[in-house]
Amino acid sequence: MFFKKNIGKISIIVSAFLFLLVSSKFLLATDADSPGFQDGLRVDCTGLNGDEQQFAYGLTSENRMLFCKKFTPMQRAAAMQLTSQPDPTGALISPDQSVVKVAEANNLTPSTKNPAGCKTNN
Repeated sequence: MFFKKNIGKISIIVSAFLFLLVSSKFLLATDADSPGFQDGLRVDCTGLNGDEQQFAYGLTSENRMLFCKKFTPMQRAAAMQLTSQPDPTGALISPDQSVVKVAEANNLTPSTKNPAGCKTNN
């Protein structure tokens, strides 16, 4: 008798519970799998174009911070282009190596006081 009277309310409650359950799983999976979420440091690279975001996804969190937040568009293009060039041994330069090379060439190094930022060497 109770179920017959309240079937509408029970349906709404069950539907809401299922919606919340599915939504929370989706949100958690999205955060963990999204570009910029690695090594416990989330770096927002959404202001970059698709190729730059894809490149940034493969970087360490430290290099991602430099690439996404500190590099100019020209520096990002240079870092991406370096990965198509061989190093002295003939091996292709990795994305992380290219970011380090561009950062060093422009006197940008990761900050020792603030791992999420960088400092300029003068």
